[in-house]
Amino acid sequence: MKRTLFLFLLLTTCKVMYGQDIITVKGVVTDAQNMPMPGATVSEKGTKNATVTAMDGDYQIKVKPNAVLVFSFIGTKSKEEQVKNRTLINIKLLDDANNLDEVVVVGYGTKARKDLTGAISSVKGQELAKIPVQNVAQALQGRIAGMQVTMSDGTPGSEPSLRIRGGTSITQSNEPLYVVDGVAQTGD
Repeated sequence: MKRTLFLFLLLTTCKVMYGQDIITVKGVVTDAQNMPMPGATVSEKGTKNATVTAMDGDYQIKVKPNAVLVFSFIGTKSKEEQVKNRTLINIKLLDDANNLDEVVVVGYGTKARKDLTGAISSVKGQELAKIPVQNVAQALQGRIAGMQVTMSDGTPGSEPSLRIRGGTSITQSNEPLYVVDGVAQTGD
């Protein structure tokens, strides 16, 4: 009976001591303009313990007192912060232009490039400059999957016709939308 009682007390003491090793850390994640960042990730380094900030940038996570928190968001520099027994940690994430390559803008929103299931093609300007042709459309021929370049006639300066995966519109133009330096254009 004494052994059983001793074992029970030992296990109860261990559970109480273990419970003291976890603290709740709260705070707000803001951007460079001090605006709250909803959807930012707050994770405990080296574990799968993570949370996402709410609409007002607030977060709450249970971690060990000596843990390191990693704050991240697409388009910003990730930031690591040691907890050191603190229960309130507010973080400001700064913009990172190099990190913007992770996102691809598609016709109906934005997606991470790794999450896309459709075909995305890109051709660098240096690659096009090496090709001796009359216009950019001819230089793209054979470099982008599913794109057909046809010339209506052989006269110099005539406008080529581009089709991406064939004609799909019955009543509108089948020409693609061109975006050059952020400016949307149609035609030549």
